[in-house]
Amino acid sequence: MKLGILHFTDSHIKSATDWILSEFSSLVASVKTIYEECDRIYIVFTGDVVYSGSEEEYILASKFLNSIRSLLKTLYKDKVYEQIIFTPGNHDCNFNMDRQARKNAIKNMNYDYIGDDNSVIEQCLIVQEPFWNFENSINGKETKPCIYKEYIDDIQKEVVIFHSFNTAWMSSINENVGSLFYPIKNIEETINTKATINISVFHHHSSWLNPNTEENNKHEFSELINSFSDVVIYGHEHERQGMIHTDLNTHKECYIFAGEALQMNQAKKVHSGFQVFIINTENRIGFNYPFHWNGTIYSQQKEQEFSLKEIGHNNLDFHSNQTFLSSLNDMKLPLFFNDDKKIKLKDIFIYPDIEKTNDLKKELYENYVDSSIFIESSNYKVVLLEGENQSGKSSLINMMYLDSILHQKFPLLINGKCFKKMEIDKPLEKAFIEQYENKSFEEYNQ
Repeated sequence: MKLGILHFTDSHIKSATDWILSEFSSLVASVKTIYEECDRIYIVFTGDVVYSGSEEEYILASKFLNSIRSLLKTLYKDKVYEQIIFTPGNHDCNFNMDRQARKNAIKNMNYDYIGDDNSVIEQCLIVQEPFWNFENSINGKETKPCIYKEYIDDIQKEVVIFHSFNTAWMSSINENVGSLFYPIKNIEETINTKATINISVFHHHSSWLNPNTEENNKHEFSELINSFSDVVIYGHEHERQGMIHTDLNTHKECYIFAGEALQMNQAKKVHSGFQVFIINTENRIGFNYPFHWNGTIYSQQKEQEFSLKEIGHNNLDFHSNQTFLSSLNDMKLPLFFNDDKKIKLKDIFIYPDIEKTNDLKKELYENYVDSSIFIESSNYKVVLLEGENQSGKSSLINMMYLDSILHQKFPLLINGKCFKKMEIDKPLEKAFIEQYENKSFEEYNQ
């Protein structure tokens, strides 16, 4: 499956005379063929949609973004994800709504000041109410002002999660590098990383967070983001950047991209750009395509290729052997698509409904259950599968193994013939060595 991302940031929409408002058709025209092979297309906006957070500005922004989305849907129909993925920036705050209590709170923000409830956070989010009204209106969903939100898309048996971190929740008019604070402890237990691709989006680079708190909030934020994200996309810097972060201890990698401002006017010289991502979830290869306004059209610049770690390598615990995973996904029969691409199990597999019973000696009464529930539910401690030859038992087991990895579980697949006499640990250890790479069987067994 291929994913397409259209990334905007920092449009600073201020009035109806803003030149960018009339260029939505030129923008879409520049990408009208780039997503042809994509199965899903996402529009992502990493903050500073408007200039000063006013309702009038958001009305203009709504018309602009709805026009872009409408044109994309004309080209790509249902491939366009129904929601625009947002994260607010400092310019999206309406500081006319600021109150003294909030001004006092953001002067020395830390976990002790926030306390055990959300009252301080809710007070600080007041200046973003127009932004969240705008987000609700354009996406047609009700979301309360928050510091963290997930956009989850389940498509073709794969899960894509965009993690939106609201780094601007305590922004001020004249904020300085190192002055912000993001309360990781308040949201880390709610983060769902059970996905094929995890993409984190936010406005401020971590350098804007305070390194002088007891926990070093700058390091705390970066460590969390890098621990699970495949791709990170942010704004605020107004210049496009791309880098890779590798944790030398866990070997976890994530790719970090900043976007060029969609609308800047520097000494009356128009400065505008955006970027496109294409990610193949099967081979985990991605491409980043920057587009820059040349005075007439948006011109595509040189693309950059990047390679994401395989699923299982981004777990901090056990890294799956990719050769073994590939063998499970291979079809025993040589089936091919029209383009001679070999068909994999994941391409065609549908979890069957199976008859459930607690006693095989009794007659079954069509008590059917979706077999995928065995992965998602903790109610089934022991499951025995019974069926005729060639009924699909092996394919079901292989698919359950592959999907268990996506759910950050660490299964072992063992042929019962491997167990001889009363020796249990040796067959288990042999299977572990074949199926995992980075840790010992002793660690797994504990």
